[in-house]
Amino acid sequence: MFLKKTNQIFSLPGFIDLQLNGGFGYDFTTEPESIEAVAKLLPRYGVTSFLPTIVSSTIDTYEKALKVFEKIKLKKPDKAARVLGWHFEGPFFNPNRIGAHQKEKVSKINLKLIKKWSRSKGVAMVTLAPELKNAAEAISILKANGIIVSLGHSEASFEIASAAFKNGVSLATHLFNGMPPICGRAPGPVLAALFSKNTKIGFICDGVHLHEANIKLLAKIAGRRLMLVSDALAGMGAKSKSFFLGDQKVFVQKGSSAAVLKNGKLAGSVLPYNLAVKKFFELISPTLEQLKLITSLNQASLLGIKKTIVGDKVILGADFSPLAVYVDGKLTYKT
Repeated sequence: MFLKKTNQIFSLPGFIDLQLNGGFGYDFTTEPESIEAVAKLLPRYGVTSFLPTIVSSTIDTYEKALKVFEKIKLKKPDKAARVLGWHFEGPFFNPNRIGAHQKEKVSKINLKLIKKWSRSKGVAMVTLAPELKNAAEAISILKANGIIVSLGHSEASFEIASAAFKNGVSLATHLFNGMPPICGRAPGPVLAALFSKNTKIGFICDGVHLHEANIKLLAKIAGRRLMLVSDALAGMGAKSKSFFLGDQKVFVQKGSSAAVLKNGKLAGSVLPYNLAVKKFFELISPTLEQLKLITSLNQASLLGIKKTIVGDKVILGADFSPLAVYVDGKLTYKT
């Protein structure tokens, strides 16, 4: 079913955001305890489940995050988006592809630390570079502990990335971003992800992170494997045009949904999830089925929570504004 230019009301499964660094003035890396406050506000953007994301940090930060999740797990926030577990984006990155992550926080793979992480303790996903020393063992440990492993911030060759996708890595984090460009003799991790038919592909659709031609390419080649992520920072839903990502001050570019460091380096987005969905719709004109896949069903399949989200629904109106949002079948947000 193709949607018409939407002046109609229509329904989708609740949105699942696998990469959310914060919002409404809160940064999860510095304030992991803020996930409860953010969870209560996310339904206004149609998000019913999410992975709060922490950028490359110290061991103390990860330990604090796990303690916070344990408390949240025992006390589920009422009328709020579901917290599915942490996404640790880093710190095991290629030092040449750290993006806005702090160089001193990026590290070699620490197997002793990784062995302490598990899905039951609150770690749902880890993004790492598979070309690093001990990466294969790390991937094996994480997978055995129920954690989804994603390739990101990597300079892996096509061969190394392809092998990783065959041996436990099931996702590519914000494809194209934090990776080398495709070259004639070095196709790299981007083509490896596109050619790996069982690999899901995360992408940012805020009008800044990716050229529209690349989004059209993704939709054409891997349309049923795509997963839209916001990569939103503390500035999403906040009035202030400056805020923090970890220890670094970040600024919203004037007239843009992009957030940048002082040196101009792209740090993330401030575009709410429903508006990213709108951008994708306007660019691709997807079917209703495709929208369901990229915003919810693929994420649910990856996380193994299909039965959990049955009662999650967002009713969208003009301009993709949520009119009503349901979590576990209960009305959670209404305009």
